[in-house]
Amino acid sequence: MRIKSSELLDGKTIEFDDINVFIGGNNVGKTTILLEIFSKIIADGNRRYRWLSDLTYDTNNYKTDLQHLYDSLTRRIEQNKTTYYSHSTRNMRGQIDSSNDLAFTGEEHQQIMNKGEAIFLNEVKYRRPFFSFVSCEDRLGIPESSDKVAYYQPASDPINVLHRSGDLYTDIDKIIHDRFNSRLVILDHTGRDLRLGYSHKPPPKFDHSADNKQHEFEKIQRWSEDNFTPIIEAGHGMRSMIKILASILDPVNQVVIIDEPELHLYPSHKYWLGQEVTKLALKKKKQVFLVTHDPLILRGILDGSNRTNVFLVERDDADSTGQVRSCSLEKTKVSKNQDQYLQILFYRRSIVVEGAADRYFYQNLVTDNKSVNESDLGFISAGGKGNAKHIAELVSNIGLKACFIFDYDVLLFDFELIESIYTTLGGDDLNDLTNIKTILNELLNGSDKDDPKERSRAIKKKIAWDKKNCASSKFITEHELSFRKDIDILKKVGVFIVPNGALESWAPGVESSARFAEEAPDVIRSNPALMKAFNEFVNEPLTYLGVKLS
Repeated sequence: MRIKSSELLDGKTIEFDDINVFIGGNNVGKTTILLEIFSKIIADGNRRYRWLSDLTYDTNNYKTDLQHLYDSLTRRIEQNKTTYYSHSTRNMRGQIDSSNDLAFTGEEHQQIMNKGEAIFLNEVKYRRPFFSFVSCEDRLGIPESSDKVAYYQPASDPINVLHRSGDLYTDIDKIIHDRFNSRLVILDHTGRDLRLGYSHKPPPKFDHSADNKQHEFEKIQRWSEDNFTPIIEAGHGMRSMIKILASILDPVNQVVIIDEPELHLYPSHKYWLGQEVTKLALKKKKQVFLVTHDPLILRGILDGSNRTNVFLVERDDADSTGQVRSCSLEKTKVSKNQDQYLQILFYRRSIVVEGAADRYFYQNLVTDNKSVNESDLGFISAGGKGNAKHIAELVSNIGLKACFIFDYDVLLFDFELIESIYTTLGGDDLNDLTNIKTILNELLNGSDKDDPKERSRAIKKKIAWDKKNCASSKFITEHELSFRKDIDILKKVGVFIVPNGALESWAPGVESSARFAEEAPDVIRSNPALMKAFNEFVNEPLTYLGVKLS
């Protein structure tokens, strides 16, 4: 069972794959879409739908799915009447749902393997067990103990489900042991209740064939007093992961919807969980939908799958209309993505700069403005201008609202990089961007143009290079019109060049280049001429992104 596609209220149809990740800025409706997907699955007619019109379901082998459903059914006997429920049918809070309208009669139970594919896909009680919603609010709600439910009644909680499902329990225990060096333990030695927790070694077995059952109880009770820790005392990360893994590993839950899997986790566990969820889902032939705001989780997902469907959710501030855009990211294309610039996926608008110092400087000055703070604008460090081309690929593939700021020297020493970014961002014709290239070729006549180091040395020598204020050099002022033409062309695709030179050109009086990003903002704020020049420049990328300085 899987969700093949969804028709949106705007008439657009989006297709789903095995791994589907929803991203976007704050308060655009990502989690709302997940809630609406689950509400459509359970046929919730009371929900107001803002995004989805309908879902289309599919299955690779509905007979196999029906067998999974059959194996999950447990009986309930009340007043001599027998009905059956699936312990995999859960509500939006992850609790087992035993509503009357989800019950199977004895006749339906006997005939379940004879049902046709149409009934299986379209009748709510048949499809419900195949879908699981793992909400961020309820992942910590695993009880530490529960009454042991009689086998003639359906399991009513996660502990009883784990106790009855040996394979599921074993799979989760193995993962917890590998990651935390602990064993997942369910104690049932009292005969009446079940206790869930963990220990560093497995408990002794209760020998039900022993003559003295009391001795068996005492043996395990003594062990538990020395070794057992209730699950309620475990870290939030372990409890959250158990809840997520239980849904991924449940054989009936073919479609798992996870809201913000990164919540409650330490950074060291986030990448691992993203990759583990993806690998397990693909291995078990599951379909996953999730919302994340975390680049570590996202990098784990991208590294765990050969192909990931990414859906960008956007909402217009003026009229609250929204849209969903999708792209498929191949593993080979995203393997070079670093956590720092995957951050761009979690803002509604972004300005990409060369390094960490640039990010601190521009963010410090620009976020003084109220309208900027309200626009969900992020400043992204590319970790070196060479990495900017990978970010440009993300921006182009997904359709992000983003622009780039480079120091002036990129035009002299990295023009091929600028050409690549220009075409990636939709520049129509490289023939438009020839003014600077022609000048540089003339300048380098007789030099080794293919050797980057030789090329750089030759340019610096011939133009009397001054890094801080290179734009005021005699060579560039003599060719100012040609440079200006190409700079204006680059602006059309969202590439902006610092007008005077390097970052340090914004406050020439600041001597320390190592501490420039920290010291310069206050210097600029105290100097009206410097502040005016900065605002005039930065207003252009902000306008490109639809942000007006107030």
